[in-house]
Amino acid sequence: MGKSVHIRADDHKVRIIHDGVEVAAHPRCWERRRHVQDPAHAEELLARRKAARPQSRRETLAAVCPESRIYFQEIARRRIRLDSEMSRIFRLVDMYGQSEVAGAIAKAVGQRTFGAKYVRALCDQARFARGLGEPPEPVVTGNREADTLEIEPHDMESYDDLF
Repeated sequence: MGKSVHIRADDHKVRIIHDGVEVAAHPRCWERRRHVQDPAHAEELLARRKAARPQSRRETLAAVCPESRIYFQEIARRRIRLDSEMSRIFRLVDMYGQSEVAGAIAKAVGQRTFGAKYVRALCDQARFARGLGEPPEPVVTGNREADTLEIEPHDMESYDDLF
């Protein structure tokens, strides 16, 4: 951790090189926001750090609420691409927060309506009922530090004091 690496990519392969040695290689994926992971890397991490147990994306979403397992089973049954649906739900969690998405998923299961667009509509309905508007789309730069940066707005009245 904290070491510099070089990334080399061509049309078919992405390679990670550290100190002139190839430490990892993956097939090139052209899909946007697609997570590619070599299972051997996770196994090696677990072997080094017994306390490290990374959750899979599916486990993370299943923990959102009790109804989420039923929700994703129904998504799979309807032949909706599961990885695409999980990515959409993750984006909704980023936008609305886990508790709002959990409530919307529970309501979607109760209404037997499945798909991220329905979950988003249910989140919006709950927000509008509370007098809130639709949250802004999060800006994703690809830089982990920039994407996780939280900025607290300050009181604009301090500018009035300048005049």
